[in-house]
Amino acid sequence: MSQQNSIDDSKRDLRKQLRKRLSDQSEKDSRSQRIFEHLQGIEEFKIARTILFYVDVRNEVRTKAAIRTELLKSSRIVVPYCHDGQLQLVELRNLDELSAGAYGILEPNDKLKQEKNRKVSPSQIDAALIPGLGFDRHGRRIGHGKGYYDRLIPNLTNNCCRIGIAFECQIVDHIPTSKHDQLMHTIVTEKEVKICKRD
Repeated sequence: MSQQNSIDDSKRDLRKQLRKRLSDQSEKDSRSQRIFEHLQGIEEFKIARTILFYVDVRNEVRTKAAIRTELLKSSRIVVPYCHDGQLQLVELRNLDELSAGAYGILEPNDKLKQEKNRKVSPSQIDAALIPGLGFDRHGRRIGHGKGYYDRLIPNLTNNCCRIGIAFECQIVDHIPTSKHDQLMHTIVTEKEVKICKRD
């Protein structure tokens, strides 16, 4: 078996474990609130003018209340949607600009997607909140296997703070990585802010 096949098998098993952990996680709303309380203490987040959020689905850390709060501030809030296998970014000014897309998942509505002046380049993002199935303390991340964020993250600037958002149950000792996998700078859970170690 090649090294890459071994990594792929390890990731498959880990994804299964993490999906079970997430499904079993209780009190997701209150835990999410604590996560975003911790987030407010991160300097890079506090000074960011343009912030990339994700819109939560299924068992992910809830983001809608935090988006609503940040929309009341002077920050520019950006959310992604998928088009032809790539994440496209648009500025969100109101939660009413989200509507159910594929599989009932909330995403920018068709009108917003067509507004050229609301399109945002990854290079404009100051802080990016990144979802994932799991993270480790070195900033390694494992997603659902589609690679959307792994393709987006290299287009962020070196000054953009990459912040993994997760429940504590999603933190593991080690995540196997391939060359395309992208590291986080910081991970925030309901228990703490983890500044990621570098190998």
